[in-house]
Amino acid sequence: IALNALRLIDTTIGEEIVDQPARKLSLHEGQIVEIARALSTGAEVLLLDEPTANLTAGETAKLFSVLKRLARDEGIGIVFVSHRMREIRELCD
Repeated sequence: IALNALRLIDTTIGEEIVDQPARKLSLHEGQIVEIARALSTGAEVLLLDEPTANLTAGETAKLFSVLKRLARDEGIGIVFVSHRMREIRELCD
């Protein structure tokens, strides 16, 4: 079930982290797991509060790619809270 949920987000990351204890995951990987958990319960809307606060620029770019694809391809609604207006402008439609 976990692997299928992770594959909704990223087809490669699931294989890499599905058997890892949560304490060994990076912040980005932990956020991916949290998003996958929400999606596996049938969530139609994700509420993300400052999800990039502790991410690197590369991890932020990966997260944005995932969020954009979920909204576009899966029809998932995303409420994104951030103090960084650049992020808001990049994600909002």
